[in-house]
Amino acid sequence: MITLNEQEYKSLKEQAEQLNTVTDELTAALSLLQDISESASAMIWMSGSDQKYHYFNQPFLEFTGKQLSELSGFGWIETVYPEDISRCISTYRKAFTARQRFEVIYRLKRHDGEYRWIICHGAPRFRGEQFVGFIGHCLDFTEHKRNEILEQTRSEALSQVATGMPLKFILHTIVSGIEKAKPEALCSIQLLEPKTLKLKNGAAPSLPDFYTQEVEKLTAEIGIGCCGTAAVTGEIVIAEDINNHPDWQDFLHLTQKAGLHSCWSAPIFSSQGEILGTFAIYHREPHSPGKEDFTIIRHAAELAGIAIERARDTEQLNRLATTDYLTGLANRRVFFQRLEAEISRVQRSLNPASLLMLDLDHFKDINDRFGHAAGDTALKTFSDIIRQRLRDTDVAARVGGEEFALLLPGADAEAAHHFAESLRNVIELTELHLGDTLSIQLTVSIGIAEITPQSSAEQVMSRADQALYLAKNSGRNRVCRAADDAA
Repeated sequence: MITLNEQEYKSLKEQAEQLNTVTDELTAALSLLQDISESASAMIWMSGSDQKYHYFNQPFLEFTGKQLSELSGFGWIETVYPEDISRCISTYRKAFTARQRFEVIYRLKRHDGEYRWIICHGAPRFRGEQFVGFIGHCLDFTEHKRNEILEQTRSEALSQVATGMPLKFILHTIVSGIEKAKPEALCSIQLLEPKTLKLKNGAAPSLPDFYTQEVEKLTAEIGIGCCGTAAVTGEIVIAEDINNHPDWQDFLHLTQKAGLHSCWSAPIFSSQGEILGTFAIYHREPHSPGKEDFTIIRHAAELAGIAIERARDTEQLNRLATTDYLTGLANRRVFFQRLEAEISRVQRSLNPASLLMLDLDHFKDINDRFGHAAGDTALKTFSDIIRQRLRDTDVAARVGGEEFALLLPGADAEAAHHFAESLRNVIELTELHLGDTLSIQLTVSIGIAEITPQSSAEQVMSRADQALYLAKNSGRNRVCRAADDAA
């Protein structure tokens, strides 16, 4: 048994009291630190010297909707946007090895399924000289980042519009920008065909091909998905849960196969209020839009409207510059450009081609007897018949008042003659009705010249014209070949 004298006892008692004081102060400090950590708006985490995370404060747990046990170790990685995981881990490990501070920006999945932009700062922790891990904090700066992305998208898209980029590239820029701003979203732009009311795919890089192909077969109507309804009503249509929305019941086999569970669709307007198409945002889980989402939808639809309208205006100008105003066929300038190109192709490939010159018989008499309106109707009717019989590779043009030209790639003189006779027969059987009681019969004279590797544009045109002259002087309503092509 150890006996302490009074002085030793007093000293030991003082040390115990000091230790209790230090313990109380340390406990109070730890409690204060815990209170600060849990009440801070920042999401705080800590890792050990083994790189594994072992602490997340309450704001972090509430943000992710996870338990500490689910995030500990490397469980937190499952909440990071897949495309950002590799960069996140690489940044962390490099800083860990170098014992240096780091900053990394990535997207983190919130408890409601939305990926939010996060900026994370980390710093090494030391206990004396000993490295014991990292401590860091994360801040949600989604609004700032989204505004930055949306402004970049708008600037890039408008720049592409100004420089005349093809519409499909501009629409892809818009869709990709929105998907970057909202990583959980799958976006699409559909173009409304005015005559057929079909919604054609403009851009949908994240949607499956089978889905966009099936949608293109549908006609825009109320009740035909969100986009069909939006394209007809001109209003934003929201299906928070596709499986339980009336507009989607006939298409659940498609949406379920594609893994789509919500859709928000907005009409795209021209500056004159015409509906040009729709912009849609899909999600893989049921999802309700917030105020910011409506802003993004309208922003994207407005931008798409500018691009589509500009593209249509440009297309219309090109059409006016390259087609005949009355018949819609190519004009003389364009035809000669195509003829020169086809001659070059024949010279390279040695594959045949033929030129047909056509003249609507007695056209002057139609104008003189029945007026220019009747003459215009005759030209339009004649052009429509030609257009219906063209292949995709063929070129038809109006090169004079009642004179037309046809370019038939791949057709030798014999094949061209067969085509011409068939066309002549159809024209002969066509009656042009002028009013209720008056009708006239149309006929056509056709001259053919085969294009050879030795041909020039002037020479082949001259040969076809000579053949046409022969057809007209032989009684009209007939087909003649150039003398050196004759069977």
